Amino acid sequence: MQYGCNKVVIFNIQWEQAPKYTTTKTLNSRDGFLKRRKRPRRKLWVYQIQLESDYEELYPDSSMKMYSELPQFSEKVLSYARKQKDKDIQQRIKEIDEEESADVKNLKCLFLLPFLLGMRTIKRKKGQKCWRPSKIEVSEGFVIHLKSISELKTIVEAKVNKLDKFGLTLQPTPVLIGEEISTIRDSYVYVSGHLYQVSTPIKAIDICFKVIHAVHALYPYESETVWLLLQKCLYGIISEWDKNFISVNLLMQDLGYNKWIYNHIYVIFDRFVYLLIFF
Repeated sequence: MQYGCNKVVIFNIQWEQAPKYTTTKTLNSRDGFLKRRKRPRRKLWVYQIQLESDYEELYPDSSMKMYSELPQFSEKVLSYARKQKDKDIQQRIKEIDEEESADVKNLKCLFLLPFLLGMRTIKRKKGQKCWRPSKIEVSEGFVIHLKSISELKTIVEAKVNKLDKFGLTLQPTPVLIGEEISTIRDSYVYVSGHLYQVSTPIKAIDICFKVIHAVHALYPYESETVWLLLQKCLYGIISEWDKNFISVNLLMQDLGYNKWIYNHIYVIFDRFVYLLIFF
């Protein structure tokens, strides 16, 4: 397999209606990314999937939210990050301040999120190992950033093997190719052995989010809190399937997205529990 995937597909193709399939069927892939919450599902055809219209059917008011809300969201993230004393975060802020491109600044602000949300333990079923990804692992689970696309096969195989040890599967993930975040040459979305090319890094994150929802996949396990924060703050989506993470609730409050937190008492309780656990 070239580049660790079956085929590179340009994302500006003609989407056609994908047939529905029953919940008893799963995608015949080692990744098995269609293991999902209890919802009606659609079968993924590599070249034929009504991605954007499927997503808009689910969330008609959020299709352009990534682009309209990202500048303001990035400002809030950066403002909050400046208050943190962590040296790694401060170094990343310095790099953002030195950046001239607004798009790259916004992208780098998104890369701050794994370090602001912190770590969590991924609990598995009885008898399976638990996993507590580091902040670096959370960041790498959010976006795969490589200097060369030739590295992808090795990285994907390592990820699949590592996830398999915990009874987990590789989910759709953005892939960015370039020496630095500020010099990305190519942007892709990796989906179950296939690499879909898109125009920009932000587009890769946006399309990955929409793929996850359109085919009812799961968020990448390591970075689930990052994707959930984007879902609620950027896309304005809350669903009955959302997990309740203390770190997400607290950061939403600190960023000023209180309207998405149903009961302020829960936030106070979450902060109290957070202090008990970490201090």
